[in-house]
Amino acid sequence: MSFKSILKNKLMVLLILGIAQLSIFASNPYEFPVKTIFIDPGHGGNDSGASRTYDFLSYKLDEKDITLKLANKVSFILQSRYPDINVYQTRIIDEYLSLQERSEVCYLTPLPPQTSCIYISLHVNASTNSSANGFEVFTKLPPSEKKIILFDDQTPKQNIPFFSTESNDELNEDMYEKSIEIAHDIEESISESFPSATDRGVKNDNLYVLNVARAPGVLIEVAFISNEDEAKQLIDDNYLNQMALAISDGISKSL
Repeated sequence: MSFKSILKNKLMVLLILGIAQLSIFASNPYEFPVKTIFIDPGHGGNDSGASRTYDFLSYKLDEKDITLKLANKVSFILQSRYPDINVYQTRIIDEYLSLQERSEVCYLTPLPPQTSCIYISLHVNASTNSSANGFEVFTKLPPSEKKIILFDDQTPKQNIPFFSTESNDELNEDMYEKSIEIAHDIEESISESFPSATDRGVKNDNLYVLNVARAPGVLIEVAFISNEDEAKQLIDDNYLNQMALAISDGISKSL
């Protein structure tokens, strides 16, 4: 074999290796396919969340019970629909988890190579104004107001390629844009499924769980437990089934 042929073959091998390396380090790691979804039912254990008592109920209605029922339904739908996706719940029973514990599950879990994850926190709203109603979806603050350290010595080694070669500022921008996309997809899906419900929109907030999760994520307030009409819906299994399907459809749009 001639020197030129050997050189050509070596260059070809280097080119292939270079392409392989580029495929590992995506310019925007949040464009990797979502293969892991974290569902976080808010509150639990001695933290009941928002609570109300009503004449039509013989028990106190607690946010923690509603969010767990809803999370179980969302997880079941997603796992049935996408058997190749890992769906994790931060809790599957009535137990207390700190904000740190429930959100660190997201960034400490090793991800399959060249995949990404999303974090969905489920809540029920409350207000001193009993007429307040509707649903809303929250994302973290934009990077110009709140940056997150996305990579440190706690990050699983298996997840290192996920963070690509971008700077922390660039990763924050990518993550925020993905979060906004997820939020609007879920908002649109719930609005379509519940056309008579008040759509309170997509909002930004400095929410601890969304910051600590270190992943694209949203927090959904599905209805007001303090509104008697919506409280009646929240104890209706058919309503929760429809809400779970709407949330799952919204998530599906972002996969």
